[in-house]
Amino acid sequence: MKTNCKKVKVLFFVPSFNGGGAEKVMSLLINKFNRELFEVIVVTLKQTAVAYNVSADKFIELKVNRVLFSIFGLYRVLKDEKPDFLFSTLTYVNTYIGLLDYIIRFKTELIARESTIPSINSKQRRLGFLYNLLMLVGYRRFRLIICQSESMKRDLMENFYISNDKIKIINNPVVKEIHNLPLRQQYDVPIFVTVAMLRKEKGIDRIIDALALVTCDFKYFIVGDGCERVLLENKVNELQLTDKILFTGFTNKPHQYLNMADVYLHGSYYEGFPNVVLEAGICGIPSLVFDSIGGTNEIIKNGLNGFIVNDIYSFSNKLINKFWVEYDNFEIVRHTNSLYNLEFITEKYQNIFLNK
Repeated sequence: MKTNCKKVKVLFFVPSFNGGGAEKVMSLLINKFNRELFEVIVVTLKQTAVAYNVSADKFIELKVNRVLFSIFGLYRVLKDEKPDFLFSTLTYVNTYIGLLDYIIRFKTELIARESTIPSINSKQRRLGFLYNLLMLVGYRRFRLIICQSESMKRDLMENFYISNDKIKIINNPVVKEIHNLPLRQQYDVPIFVTVAMLRKEKGIDRIIDALALVTCDFKYFIVGDGCERVLLENKVNELQLTDKILFTGFTNKPHQYLNMADVYLHGSYYEGFPNVVLEAGICGIPSLVFDSIGGTNEIIKNGLNGFIVNDIYSFSNKLINKFWVEYDNFEIVRHTNSLYNLEFITEKYQNIFLNK
């Protein structure tokens, strides 16, 4: 489609593209934005390792290590480029941008993408009350805040007093190219997979506890890395499950493991809107998840694309009874693609910047 209209200039401020769910979503959107309608500028800090490649009209590296030190570089870029919108993600980045706007008074509209359940996430931090206060003040400066789930929206309204008209729900996208059905025929035991940063809130420990109750043979791949890895490896050793549970480390191609899985296992205590559960769905994999706060429960429909349970005993029983054999893998793919395909989600984002 050709157009003579002036392009809308959108500046995406993303600290890095070296991993993480929010970073992956931003990379997908940046690469998919219609260049006949938009001029896309990407601003990052200092890039070390890159997990997600992005294609932008301009890619600007501020060459600083922390968001806190980006003030002068970001101000200079905004002054030179004069974007119509500054679009940021991650709670601490959004808070920083909002607070900075009180000082600098950005001459551009601010749009934020929230990526977690902030009131719960702040409990993991020291001085969480101060973090919440800064966020409450900073988020006032945004014209619009994009959430991925009803739970996230409710948290912002009830705990940070953000009005309903300043919040819009847009789910995360999933990439259709990883649509392949499981390669089960290569294995003679059930294959379970989890893809996650190995942090406490991801609940890998309770998945391991549940699997310790599963008497049949299986292989469980934990794909990811993080501060809890050593503790989790020790737990696996203590439960004598080293022949069944394997740690693979980080990869930016998790679908290589998803494509060989019978079930995706999700243990998080809270989530914004987990990308990997969508990726499991587009691969035709049912997910077994714990009941939790956030968007996971909005994705999973019992009997269609997975099952939600309340405790490790219910979790293990579902696996012992091989609940997944009753699922239609093609229907899981169809359902996931109909709701979360990248083209559909990108259009929703574009309409925001086009004021539609």
